[in-house]
Amino acid sequence: METETLSSFTRVSRIVFLLLSFVLAICILLQTFLAGAAIFTDPSIWRYHVSFVHFFEFVPLFMLIFAFCGKLPKGFKWISGALLLLLFAQYATAHIPSISAIHPVVALVYFCLSMLVVQQSWRFWKSSR
Repeated sequence: METETLSSFTRVSRIVFLLLSFVLAICILLQTFLAGAAIFTDPSIWRYHVSFVHFFEFVPLFMLIFAFCGKLPKGFKWISGALLLLLFAQYATAHIPSISAIHPVVALVYFCLSMLVVQQSWRFWKSSR
């Protein structure tokens, strides 16, 4: 089995990557909820939307690091890099008025890609056990 030849550091890195993928997807979902709650129920919630991102903004970077530490296939490294770029796009679209209308579109892509990572990393983890 592949796991027998992997170091414990590599195995732990893969588990951490999997957990981070779940955390990121949940955080993006919660971030979207906060935006919706601020728009449709109480504008004072907006401050939570603005500040909550700082809780998870480094998750894609850590995913990229753990993809390398876990010796995951290239696809996981590329998708982690894409998630990091989408985070930068979110910051840009939030702060540059001429492109701010695509902020929610980038959020949708960010969430879809994060769910793809969850699905693929779960399958990879299950198949390598």
